[in-house]
Amino acid sequence: GSIMGLEVGPDGKLWYVDSQNNLVIRIDPYDDSDYDEVRDSMDAYPNNSLLWSDNDGDGFADQQGTDISDDCPEIAGSSILGSLGCTDSDGDSWADANDEYPLDETQWVDSDGDGYGDNQTGIDPDRCPSVAGYSEFDRMGCPDADEDGYSDPSGDWNVEDGADAFPTKDTQWKDSDSDGFGDNPSPAYLSDDCPSVSGSSTQDLLGCTDSDSDGWSDEGDAFNDDPSQWLDSDSDGYGDNPGPASMPDYCPNEWGNSTFSLLGCPDSDGDGWSDIEDSHPDINQLWSDDDGDGYADQEGTEQSDDCPEVFGTSSQDRVGCIDSDGDGWSDEGDYYPSDSSRHSKSLLPTIVILASLVLVASVAAYVVMRKQ
Repeated sequence: GSIMGLEVGPDGKLWYVDSQNNLVIRIDPYDDSDYDEVRDSMDAYPNNSLLWSDNDGDGFADQQGTDISDDCPEIAGSSILGSLGCTDSDGDSWADANDEYPLDETQWVDSDGDGYGDNQTGIDPDRCPSVAGYSEFDRMGCPDADEDGYSDPSGDWNVEDGADAFPTKDTQWKDSDSDGFGDNPSPAYLSDDCPSVSGSSTQDLLGCTDSDSDGWSDEGDAFNDDPSQWLDSDSDGYGDNPGPASMPDYCPNEWGNSTFSLLGCPDSDGDGWSDIEDSHPDINQLWSDDDGDGYADQEGTEQSDDCPEVFGTSSQDRVGCIDSDGDGWSDEGDYYPSDSSRHSKSLLPTIVILASLVLVASVAAYVVMRKQ
């Protein structure tokens, strides 16, 4: 016969005895809480019948198909976003394989692929996360047409916020005084010579105050309140621009003080008339000689013309009047206007006549006295 059954040994262990087959088997009862046929002491998940092992010991199961299944079962990892149980170098919970910034714990996704992360509270956040852009100074990751690093203005971000004031010119981006000229110095595009003062000058300097709006800055304009003049090359107070500009200098390259007719030309005698026009440039009481005879139209001097409307050469009785015979005496005062050898009537005949009359009278008086 055979003996089969369970016996309790002296050590308190449970033994299975099969004498027929000459077997004695020790039986150790164990707990299997989830009934997955893996004893609890060996079951990494004793209460989940679908899971039982975690070979890399990262807390995520080797068995697949559950919400805690390890996507990297052979590598211990802590990621819980993107993939479970995989390497997460920056500790932001995103697996390196799914993290576009594996070494930056503040960023992990870049939706538009421009290199700037979507997380607005992270480092270098993309301010235009749905539109690829490469701006980097005023705001990150927004369109930058001229590629100077400053973003193009948009509906919610304008020049006042820091957007590019010159979105198509890569040498300029800021205009502090809002006058249309850029802060960056020359040779940059439209460089503002007065970047902190709004101005409209465009000729000598750009972007500076131009009070008369002639294009020339007040600093370079010799006539700040006159839009028709701006240069005074000889510094005499009269502008280089010709008439009809106001106060035009007729001698723009030569200092002058003339104030009548031709302005800004030399006036040696200071009478206001330029030497060019002054018939007597060294006598300030005289300046014109309309008949061109060398004697002035102005009265009261030794060279004043007694006949200012008629060319004349007389110089004795009157000056500047007609002198037909050239003897210096005016025809009007010359008894012999065609005889240069004499100019007044002779008194000798008159004297002879008077003497004869006196003689006759004397003889007559004598005769009368004799008769008496």
